[in-house]
Amino acid sequence: IEDKTWSFSAPTVSFMPSGVVHGFDIEPGTDAIVVSVADDALATLAGHSLLPLDRPVFTDALSQHAAWQRLATVLDMIAAEYAEAQGGSDKVLPAL
Repeated sequence: IEDKTWSFSAPTVSFMPSGVVHGFDIEPGTDAIVVSVADDALATLAGHSLLPLDRPVFTDALSQHAAWQRLATVLDMIAAEYAEAQGGSDKVLPAL
């Protein structure tokens, strides 16, 4: 992230604001999901978050925690919406 290296293990969620130079090295045998959120949508999310979304942030927790289960459900819904490629995704995806 920028000029620093951050190490982390799953489950972890990171938020990277626009303009922050970043890249990730994923170990063999693991997977990662990347969701890009438009600046306007991220600004809306920031109003409902305790996380400082105006700078790089990582958060992790026990994967059994209910919030992680809800996040997994939302990511599955987003993936399904893209996979089905139905009309109206521009209306459905922001609600997720």
